[in-house]
Amino acid sequence: MVSLPFETIWVEYPNIADVSKTTGFLPTSDGPIPYTLPAIYDPNTSTAIADSVRIAEYLDNAYPDTPKLFPLGSHALQYAFLDALPNKFSPLFQFSLSASNAVLNPPSEEYFRRTRKAIYGKTMEELLPKGEVAVVEWAKVKAGLDEIYGWLEKGKSDGPYLLGRQPGFADIVLASMMIYLKKIWGEDSHLWKDLSNWNNGFWAKLVQDFEKYEVYT
Repeated sequence: MVSLPFETIWVEYPNIADVSKTTGFLPTSDGPIPYTLPAIYDPNTSTAIADSVRIAEYLDNAYPDTPKLFPLGSHALQYAFLDALPNKFSPLFQFSLSASNAVLNPPSEEYFRRTRKAIYGKTMEELLPKGEVAVVEWAKVKAGLDEIYGWLEKGKSDGPYLLGRQPGFADIVLASMMIYLKKIWGEDSHLWKDLSNWNNGFWAKLVQDFEKYEVYT
């Protein structure tokens, strides 16, 4: 895993666009929210870059002596894997958006609530499935994660990660999603307890494996 000195600057949602423009980050989307995080500014090369995958490829190229997030020969596999993930993850977001909103600071909470209502046409409370609908939708979440786990199981003799024994960028994406869910739902929530036990505890183990990389400085 890449190990370089860094400083984290926290930005509230309403300020992301202004900070991005000031720093020189390009838009990452042509949709209603064109500027997104994460983004990095590298003072060693005066480079400003946004979008996770672009950041990963930049770091691989700019710092060739560090472990690669896209090892030689892995680009096609990792990009195909990443392209397939949104479809498998999509049922999750109805269970995560309101929980995300609940942990935000007031300026970001108002922005997040307002912009997501504009996108989805529903309030945070309306987006969260309830009753029998929640049971059906939660089963869809499990089905999606079962399929991802099935892909990884095909290569388990080579190691626990997509590329074998060393994690690549795609593994970071998976682990980040699970860490995000654990944090917004809470370790003792029924949602996290249920999900973390699926697939022989694979998702809980993935979070545990990446805990050492959770550094905020």
